[in-house]
Amino acid sequence: MRTLLLATMLATVLPRALAQDNADPTRVTVNVGAERLKSLLTDEQKQSVTHLTVTGTLQEEDYAYLRAGLLGQLAELNLRDADIDTIPAHAFDCELFLPPRDAKTILPVRLKHIADYGLHVRANYTFVLTGKYPTLGNNVYGNTHDSFVDIVLSEDNDRYKHYDEGIYSLDGDTLFRTTYGSIGIRDGVRVIYSNAFENGFIYSTGSIPATVDSIGDRAFANVIDMGIWGEGNPIPYLLCLAAIPPRLGKDVFLNCSQQTVYVPDESIDLYMEAEGWKDMKFLGLSTSRPYSGIKNVRKSAGLSVTDNGDTYVLQANKSIKHIRLYNAKGQTMANNTVSSERFDIPKSRISSPVTIVRVNFADGTSETLKLRP
Repeated sequence: MRTLLLATMLATVLPRALAQDNADPTRVTVNVGAERLKSLLTDEQKQSVTHLTVTGTLQEEDYAYLRAGLLGQLAELNLRDADIDTIPAHAFDCELFLPPRDAKTILPVRLKHIADYGLHVRANYTFVLTGKYPTLGNNVYGNTHDSFVDIVLSEDNDRYKHYDEGIYSLDGDTLFRTTYGSIGIRDGVRVIYSNAFENGFIYSTGSIPATVDSIGDRAFANVIDMGIWGEGNPIPYLLCLAAIPPRLGKDVFLNCSQQTVYVPDESIDLYMEAEGWKDMKFLGLSTSRPYSGIKNVRKSAGLSVTDNGDTYVLQANKSIKHIRLYNAKGQTMANNTVSSERFDIPKSRISSPVTIVRVNFADGTSETLKLRP
């Protein structure tokens, strides 16, 4: 009886002890079971933790606690050994204000599925894939283009390989995802995975190789072109070089800004009759590509960007409070207080291949855009 009582007491206090016995309050390991994450951390750890390792199973209350602020102070959230096979809807759906440089979440090895808006982090943020590439819900990365989420492989993930800043199968046959969803596809790819470019960008040319024969659900959903180019430069466009139209999943081009696709001239009729493709508009590859002839290269409801030679001019219809510049790795390059409706960015401050500009307005709204040198 005494042994049974002692075992029961240990089982009750063990999860809390795992958190409290960490000598370094910045590096904490917790086992989330019957108790919630918030209660497992001491007050000192809540203020100091930068590297948090979680085992056990997270519930919605735990994800809500992460979204409420803890995630924004973590340089690393390690869920590698957590008993999690599904990232629930909106699990990481939050805005992080200047998270630590190279902030990341290490995804569980057991992960099988990420639900709708599951990775919608509105900041530059990285998720590390440790196991098999999961199936995805809708708008996993959001649908407002204010999320700059990157998926990378852990060093010991030997299921896939990085090619040209994309995640591919080892044989290069399947493309799963590219950096920030930018449209770049390696030659020789046969399959484009579901959601591969969802909520992504076409910077200049989005080219589907001639070898592609299958494109998964929502692969190009919510894709927009980034027409941030000077006078005389090509407007972003989409090519499909396959002579035979690739098989399409569901909603492949849902809300995609590019509804005109350049295809081989001799294949136009095939594309016009193919299921999923026939709602698009087609031009032959021999057709001249469009070029911009205006200086004002981007407009939105609150902000316009003008290419003024050596400078990009940001002009808003309301007061700008802050402007922050980040490079493609999410590192802060500049942080400016503005208090004006206009701000000039010298092109010398724009890094290659792209600089991310976060504009915060005095009324509390914000916009994010990308500029090239």
